[in-house]
Amino acid sequence: MTLDLTRRSLLKFMGGAVVGSVLSPLPWKLLDDAAIWTQNWSWIARPPRGPVSHMFTTCQLCPVGCGMRARLIGASFVSAWPVVGDPAAAGTLCPLGLAAAQMRYHPSRVRGVARRARAAADPAWRIVDADATTGELGQRLAACRSRGAGDSIAIVDLRPGRAMSRLYREFLARQGGGIYATAPDAWQASAAAFAGMATVGALAPAPDPARARTVLNFGAPLTAGWRGRDIVPHAAGGPRLIQVDPAATITAARADRWLPARPGSEAPVALALAHVLVFEALAADARVNALADLPHENGSTLRTVLADFAPERVAANSGLTPAQLRDTARELAAGRPALVLGVGDAGGGPLGSEEEAAIWNLNLLLGAVGPDGALGVRPADTALFDEPAGPAARSLSDIPDGSLDVLLVDGSFPGVPVSAEQLRRKLRGPDGLLVALSPYAGGAAGTPADLILPVFAPGEWVEDVPAPALAARSSYSWATAVAVPAPFALHPAEWLAQLEAASGLVVPPEGGKSGHEAELKRRAGVLQSRGSGQVFDPADGNTTDVAAMSDPDLLAGALARGARWSDKATLTLADRDVRPLGQGGGLAARWRSLAGGRADAAKPGATGSLLLMAGGGLAPAAGAITAPVLNKLYRESGLQPGSRQLAVSATTARALGLAEGKSALLTTAHGRRRVKVRFDNSLPPDVARIAAGPDPADMGDPAASADDRTDIPDLCGAAERPVWRLVRADLQEAHDGNA
Repeated sequence: MTLDLTRRSLLKFMGGAVVGSVLSPLPWKLLDDAAIWTQNWSWIARPPRGPVSHMFTTCQLCPVGCGMRARLIGASFVSAWPVVGDPAAAGTLCPLGLAAAQMRYHPSRVRGVARRARAAADPAWRIVDADATTGELGQRLAACRSRGAGDSIAIVDLRPGRAMSRLYREFLARQGGGIYATAPDAWQASAAAFAGMATVGALAPAPDPARARTVLNFGAPLTAGWRGRDIVPHAAGGPRLIQVDPAATITAARADRWLPARPGSEAPVALALAHVLVFEALAADARVNALADLPHENGSTLRTVLADFAPERVAANSGLTPAQLRDTARELAAGRPALVLGVGDAGGGPLGSEEEAAIWNLNLLLGAVGPDGALGVRPADTALFDEPAGPAARSLSDIPDGSLDVLLVDGSFPGVPVSAEQLRRKLRGPDGLLVALSPYAGGAAGTPADLILPVFAPGEWVEDVPAPALAARSSYSWATAVAVPAPFALHPAEWLAQLEAASGLVVPPEGGKSGHEAELKRRAGVLQSRGSGQVFDPADGNTTDVAAMSDPDLLAGALARGARWSDKATLTLADRDVRPLGQGGGLAARWRSLAGGRADAAKPGATGSLLLMAGGGLAPAAGAITAPVLNKLYRESGLQPGSRQLAVSATTARALGLAEGKSALLTTAHGRRRVKVRFDNSLPPDVARIAAGPDPADMGDPAASADDRTDIPDLCGAAERPVWRLVRADLQEAHDGNA
């Protein structure tokens, strides 16, 4: 099923010897790897030989979509480099992208259609006959259509907005009304909260910290930049940064001011700041008063709601003093243009629509939206390329449990923290089938699957990369094919065509891979016809106006060579176009229900002695599939805390009778996990922090035992609620020593 021993061993050697060589002090474990390998040279795969060349493409391993220069030896993709001048990430490439060449050789990659019986004593993956499997799946689809149950078929798209997303919708429409679902990540959920307050068009917020004098950030890890863009430190002329964070994270340590608010208090803190802006700091601003007094359908106004969130009331449950709250609001008002960022730690899933709406209201009150502000508004991707004639997108959490016979999950983006249990719950009993369109037997799609239809790995096929949520500008590029496709995998559109044919439907003339290529060209034509924006050519670093491209094929050809289209133009959003309390004014009641913080916050008599926070940052921590060299580096260097390390303060640990480095059993109402205790004295008492990944099992290492393999989203109850970053937990010493 996976790669042979030679390549896997080679990757482990690379992780130990090559990466270890740049670390100081050099970890002895990595030296051991190199020493062992010097005694086993016969195992080493011979490096490719041939002419050296380069191709330009876009990285697919996180939503930012940085420009990438692929280095090839012969036809072999051997390494990745950043593209100088690329507008998506200012010519940088994160460790994920730098290790992209390894993703084709990941130990979890499947070498054919793979199946397992999850209820069996040995639920191992086994390679099965592809034709027989697609025939069986086709019969299932046909049976659903024949009984008028097209809505028992669903596809979960973990990376919406692409050409493949449109093909998924069209496939479901031909199945008789299937369900197209998404699992919004933290950035997508934040953008959706903004759109829920707007009354016009399909809009997307476009925050740009570079245009702000002051940035207030609710927990997002800004040390790696914001959506691929570095934030210049205040001392070097950048914005003044105020970080709201329960722990002394790297971003909090580098901020100009750190506000250690209690976990789950983001909504009341944001509303307390808004209270000061409305009733004190900006009270004479006619625009602010108009926004605060804008009537909603139920007669509520933002002013009447904010009256309940005076800093003196919020301070008791937020861990901040009234003076801290008032001074912060005044500083934002004086330091305009100011920008307030939400999202939180993306590894812990969405922050919550109530929190995000409160944060966006702060931006509206500060006048951040507009040509003189730090917040732009751009067309959503659905508006940029037109909505397809298929089913409207639904959130995975809105699909009733036990309602699906067949659930397909797109696994082309392996770094999404999605609950495996939540996906399984959507199936109708033990006969329901979860099918992953994925290169890997792991990650968000492969982990809960019964069946894997292997698709091309990143770099083996042409896929489009739209602008990530909360990007400062609209953009579009193609991730071109820089490697020879694996012979045991298929283009995802080809799998759809085979399933349609097996179900008795006539495949459209432009079906399969050719249909995907046609949709890519259609999108290039749409951009060319609009005549706005510019195209950056990585080959020579030049930028060309789209208006100068008279032929759609010129733009398509440029995208195929690794170029990127981007558009700085933003839409206007007047105060009358927003509803601070949401379309129906329902935010008022939801905010009041969170006046004391999230429901999972510490309460007298609540189950669990600890409040557990999940986190982990970008895709290296949020997904199970990362490049082997990075996984090894993170595990053995401590540069990234793994999901089997639990951070608590020394005071909390001693109260529980635990020492640093001690093995312990972490238990929530949803599962348990063996961990090792790590001291972090910046954490408040009775609060613990755990990363969503990476897990040692990602490299094929066995889990500690069969009863503690719960992944972090499921451990936190993600199958039951959309906001799962906080949960009550108990911690006790594990006497068997497994962690």
